[in-house]
Amino acid sequence: MTAEVETTEEQVVKLKDSQVVIAYLAEKFPNCFTIKGAAKPLKIGIFQELAESLKDDDKVSKTVLRSALRKYTSSWRYLESVKLDADRVDLQGTAVAKIEAEHAEHAEKQLVESKQKAAERRKQNKPARKKANVQTPDRAKKSNFKSKKDSDKSKAKPAAKPARDPSLPLTVGEKVQVLLGNSPVSCTLQEISGNDVVVMTNSGMTIKTEKNKIV
Repeated sequence: MTAEVETTEEQVVKLKDSQVVIAYLAEKFPNCFTIKGAAKPLKIGIFQELAESLKDDDKVSKTVLRSALRKYTSSWRYLESVKLDADRVDLQGTAVAKIEAEHAEHAEKQLVESKQKAAERRKQNKPARKKANVQTPDRAKKSNFKSKKDSDKSKAKPAAKPARDPSLPLTVGEKVQVLLGNSPVSCTLQEISGNDVVVMTNSGMTIKTEKNKIV
């Protein structure tokens, strides 16, 4: 009996990546969480409800759950959903309250600030990339000399592995990379239905998504 219990515990895979946890929540509570499209405003106190619902789920710890929930509610598509008089929902997708003006204004402010920070980061990274390409005459000569000297070696290097050819047909059981949010996750193709597919992550979670999410 002891050996059987130890084997079962070893098979439990802890979910640590916030984006994978969000996909897991969308699978368990599809009327509450989404991984694409418009999001639904969540009821106040949803974390306590989630923690209680998942208290016997060994895959997700409270710490990781809190981090994933924070990432979900700070995303642009979520903040865009927090509008005045929009419905807040519980885990079953049932409307339980309306968005108040104070919360709508706070979400709008967060959204503006987040987009401004993203724009500033892009501006800061752009000059850095240009500066990295600037070379002095002497440095340029050395670089050209080195390039000519190593040209044969460069030609001998294998080409970078190309992305999956989208024209190739998908097959059940195939190992694929699936975009969950902005991050590709290794999965195994389980089912193909028109433009929709069902995949299984390495953690054993099944996710229904679209073919164009496969990269």
